[in-house]
Amino acid sequence: ARKVKNRVDRIIESSRFLQEINNTNVYPRFTGKTTGTRGFKTDAIRFLFPERGGFKTLEAHRSLPGVYYENKENFQEKKAWGNDLWWRTDYTRAVFPEHLWQLRDTGTLWRDFEEAPLLFYSLYNLKYFFDVLLKDKQFIKIK
Repeated sequence: ARKVKNRVDRIIESSRFLQEINNTNVYPRFTGKTTGTRGFKTDAIRFLFPERGGFKTLEAHRSLPGVYYENKENFQEKKAWGNDLWWRTDYTRAVFPEHLWQLRDTGTLWRDFEEAPLLFYSLYNLKYFFDVLLKDKQFIKIK
């Protein structure tokens, strides 16, 4: 139970961060394949795990978060090995809040995303769901 709670806590924090860096965009779909637009999964990988989405390509197209370009000169390119992948610690330091550095650089955040992507998606959209979609709705309690 503790491991599940820890994972949910990590995903809540990561989703909150992603909302901030992504200007709280709402995603009606997990993937954008059916709508012709990018879905949550594409943007989450682009912002949280650019190494998985082609870091050099994203950087060349200036598709990474603006805060990265504003801060990248302050960090030397370094990498950390975590969860069988290399993570750019300079990106982590430039973009992520300090309390998420270790989670990203060890690959824990990526493992959480890989194993529970729809939980990321649900928690990311939760505030929108309650504040917009269910606003002023009435509920019936069934005994």
